[in-house]
Amino acid sequence: MKDRRARCLPFGPTRPGDQWNLIFIKPRHTLYKDLWRDKDREKEEIMKTVRIINAMAAAFFITSSAPAAYCADRIAAIYGKDSRAEVIHSHKTIQILADSTVALFLGSNLKFDGNSGQYFIEARTFEEEYNLPPDHRFARQPAASFCSGAYVGRNPEGKPIVFTAGHCVSQSGPGFTCGRDKVVFGYAVSRDGKAPAGFAREEVYGCRVLARRKDAGADYAVLELDRVPADHEPLAINRSGAVKTGTSVFVIGHPGRLPAKVTGDATVTLKEEATEERGFFSTNLDTFGGNSGSPVFNEKTLMIEGILVSGKDDYITNPLTGDNSEARYRHEDTGETATKISEISGYIEPTATEAYLIRRELEINEGLRQAPDLGLSSFRVAMPGVESVPAVSGQEEMPA
Repeated sequence: MKDRRARCLPFGPTRPGDQWNLIFIKPRHTLYKDLWRDKDREKEEIMKTVRIINAMAAAFFITSSAPAAYCADRIAAIYGKDSRAEVIHSHKTIQILADSTVALFLGSNLKFDGNSGQYFIEARTFEEEYNLPPDHRFARQPAASFCSGAYVGRNPEGKPIVFTAGHCVSQSGPGFTCGRDKVVFGYAVSRDGKAPAGFAREEVYGCRVLARRKDAGADYAVLELDRVPADHEPLAINRSGAVKTGTSVFVIGHPGRLPAKVTGDATVTLKEEATEERGFFSTNLDTFGGNSGSPVFNEKTLMIEGILVSGKDDYITNPLTGDNSEARYRHEDTGETATKISEISGYIEPTATEAYLIRRELEINEGLRQAPDLGLSSFRVAMPGVESVPAVSGQEEMPA
């Protein structure tokens, strides 16, 4: 799950002319529902307490004339318009990239059926998992995965590998553990608009932890799969570590544990001098818990620039109804952090896809080729059955 470190209490106007705002305390237990699945009574008691606290806080701050303390880390999940969209409603190139992303599933959410030879999802809906109103976007889709990741080829020993965020993976105990949990391809809404109920055995993989780091400098895990993925091509990475402020980026992953979504209309926001000295960068991507480990792509080069690892609280709670909703902030704000993919480049052998994209980028820079317009700089919320991004004339496909 995406790391949530900042906590905010209700606050007043932050600048002259601002409206009074209330950011209600997020029930901390919602961050660990995966781990407390059997403690319904305890969760209900905690929720009651949180609602009471929120109601008291609301009453106090609405009636108080004194400004509340400003919480500098109030940035949350949606910046400007909500740009999350189904992969199937996106540009064909994005669909090809998404085919090589993965979801990390806890064993408790994935059951194997020996008769059919398939794995079936056992999970609550997005509405149920996050206490959302029934008319919320994606409300009826399953909230089943734990974290996100991507397949990037083989390590120097020739073993197939995927990456995710380091805080997603545990050697034992709570969290994703290779010994009992699974790496899954294809957790996405199908072309007929249906969320997946399960997966063919060929799309489900065991794993072994090759490397894991979680500290102030970087947050990543490199996992060796138990076999080479069938029908999935490795994604390309930017080995240089140079990520410029203003670079347009997009992410493919599993916000809120949902089937895969693509999010664009975002840029690298941390100043260049800071990124050159540290192993991460910041963006204004619309991401949520469950997106941790998602590949952050350069919109122009189509290479992976980073691994999404952290952000601020995603939801605010209505103290009267108890329902949650996404927190929304200005598009120019920032708050989502990614570890540079160059931090793990030593574990990843160069691929044919990487060589192709490097050559393609050189040709674009020399004016010999035009970069494809993925439509992400003005991403529209896709309607079922309608392509949100039209195909570009002469668009080349990724190599097989």
